[in-house]
Amino acid sequence: MKNKLMVDCETLDIGERPVLLSIGAVVFNDQQIQDYFEYFINKETAISEGFTVSQSTLDWWDQQDPDARAYAFNGEGDIQEALKALVQFYELNECTEIWSKG
Repeated sequence: MKNKLMVDCETLDIGERPVLLSIGAVVFNDQQIQDYFEYFINKETAISEGFTVSQSTLDWWDQQDPDARAYAFNGEGDIQEALKALVQFYELNECTEIWSKG
């Protein structure tokens, strides 16, 4: 049975290279969810790599529930480590597809 990876990210822009606040993913097949992945990123590590922030997205975040905002902006991880960990998660679970909106 083929494993697939579904990815969801919280971001600070809607452009091609937005700052990632977090990456969430699940491995699944036609029968069940196999495994979970979650990584919270320090936004400054992404900004230093040239990822983008838009004022309209910051404004949107300002309108969200304070607990949700605090949760999203609490990352301590490095963007490069987050992306490497996601690739390793994909490979470890022998995924054949990636699903994501956007």
